[in-house]
Amino acid sequence: MVDLYNACSLRTGFPVASLDTASIQGDIRLTVAKGGEPFQAISEDEPEPALDGEVIYADDAGVVSRCWCWRDAERVETRDDTTAATMYIECLKPEWQADHEAAVNQLTSQIEQYLGAQTETVYVDEAHRAVDYD
Repeated sequence: MVDLYNACSLRTGFPVASLDTASIQGDIRLTVAKGGEPFQAISEDEPEPALDGEVIYADDAGVVSRCWCWRDAERVETRDDTTAATMYIECLKPEWQADHEAAVNQLTSQIEQYLGAQTETVYVDEAHRAVDYD
């Protein structure tokens, strides 16, 4: 799965994050860091606390992605034993929406085809600010 979403990101230019859903604590929020929020990146030996004013995704336990969704936290990393993943692909400009939707559709199609997984796509935007997993 990591290869699929990294290839999608490289091909399309849209950043992609993938988190182990079972490792997420509470809700995920897109927010601005106050600075110093704890963060341990995947495969990094040293912690890298969030910078003041940096855009981050966080759950109730701390930062799950830094630099928007460019760097994911080790504690929520998708692994070989992950059975459910929460993925997000960012689109920051409305004029890129058609390309963004094509990238999302291509990635979900490949995940279904090559991994036999079921996917569900939900878009979050100004009018739809939350996703309910129930």
